[in-house]
Amino acid sequence: MPINLGDPEWFVTVADGDTPANLTQWAGRFIAVPPGIPLPMDGKIDSITVSGITLWGYLRYDQNGIRQWVIAGQPNPNVVAINAMPARGQWTDLTARQVYYTIGQQLLGVGVSGTDLRAGLKALYDAANADALAAIAAGHLPVPQGPAVEG
Repeated sequence: MPINLGDPEWFVTVADGDTPANLTQWAGRFIAVPPGIPLPMDGKIDSITVSGITLWGYLRYDQNGIRQWVIAGQPNPNVVAINAMPARGQWTDLTARQVYYTIGQQLLGVGVSGTDLRAGLKALYDAANADALAAIAAGHLPVPQGPAVEG
């Protein structure tokens, strides 16, 4: 009986110098992702699960144009949450992002749980963004050029 895979997206799993040793066994596997299933943006840490095995990593193209899933260790959920705060998927001002990292580390150091930290930092980010948008709308700040403020 013929099997029709449609037009899947293909990639191969690879290990690099940062891949944890216990995960290198999964390198060299070709994976077909069926049409309609969104893939993460190239270079953005995410996870894939195949046959019950979850591999963290990111997509990239090698020098020959072959799409690869670079296997990485599971990222720190606090870093993932801070990186995901901007709705467009990336920070425009990396210095601002570093402020969130630094404050996050300080709060964790005094006993704030990761769950509370992530919720609190996201609420602060959203409030600051809402205030910036309101200030722009009221004419108190100039309208930014480019993706500086979400809205």
